[in-house]
Amino acid sequence: MLLETPFGNIIVKLNDEPCNYKFEKLPNVVFSHTDGEPLWSVEGRYKIIPIYESPLHFPLRVKIIVDTSIELGELSEIEAGERYTAASMYYNGMKLCIGCYDDIEPDFEYGKGWVKVVGGGCVHWSNTPTSLEIYVGEEEYMEYAYFGVAWTTLNGNDFENNGDIDVWFLAEPAMM
Repeated sequence: MLLETPFGNIIVKLNDEPCNYKFEKLPNVVFSHTDGEPLWSVEGRYKIIPIYESPLHFPLRVKIIVDTSIELGELSEIEAGERYTAASMYYNGMKLCIGCYDDIEPDFEYGKGWVKVVGGGCVHWSNTPTSLEIYVGEEEYMEYAYFGVAWTTLNGNDFENNGDIDVWFLAEPAMM
């Protein structure tokens, strides 16, 4: 079963071959831990979990793609944050982000266990505005990687208050 978004279906590939995945619906609103007020809200939010056959063989590429034929807006781009990369797509007054951790260190487990790479070397990225790809080299080992997907209709052009930032934050797997 594929996750359907307003931009197209989500596809996961392992070394360029289609890969099964499961997805979990997440809350569309995240509240402040201090005062209980809403911090960010979106229309759709999911955690994407690729299903790997054991054992995995390295080198390895895991890619998440929005399968779309729509003409993306000129703002579509790769947006980076601290240890976070998002493929951000704009179309018809909406924004969708695919997010993943982007600064994976050897022997390091981050967040709530959504990326774990063991061994020497590092993880490399190949990005387009409609996909994110993790590359794990021969000397490295990845136990798992999760991705976040979020989208919403934007409310005007004020990026601080129109929902643009909300989508970016809520696609980050560390926020899940």
